[in-house]
Amino acid sequence: MAICFITGKTGTGKTQHLLEQIIAKSKVLPSKERILIIVPEQGTLDVQYEMIQKHPNHCITDIEVLSFGRLAHRMVDELGVAGKTVISDVGKNMIIRKIINDDSKSYPFLAKNIHKKRLRKRIKRFDVRVLKVYDYR
Repeated sequence: MAICFITGKTGTGKTQHLLEQIIAKSKVLPSKERILIIVPEQGTLDVQYEMIQKHPNHCITDIEVLSFGRLAHRMVDELGVAGKTVISDVGKNMIIRKIINDDSKSYPFLAKNIHKKRLRKRIKRFDVRVLKVYDYR
């Protein structure tokens, strides 16, 4: 899988170029593989409509246009994590405080600043980023 950035001014044909490339790749794609196009929420129907109009067969059975939200829902469904208990922000704060309080010698800077709300927020955000990177491995 590759990521390609196509940049340019408005009206220079970036979208048309992408649609043509995607359609060309879909023609030679093995039957069980699919192409995912991730677009902003408000653009999904427009992109699907344009793809259908441009495709020679006027169908896009092997091309899927998803928004970020829809992609997230689909990943949750496919990974089977729907309905599992998630720790709330309060629970995360409690865990962070417990770890730092129990081993304050290992975290001297954190131990003296853990009561500051800003520090706990930053630690939580870092934790979420680490989990996201770990999930993508």
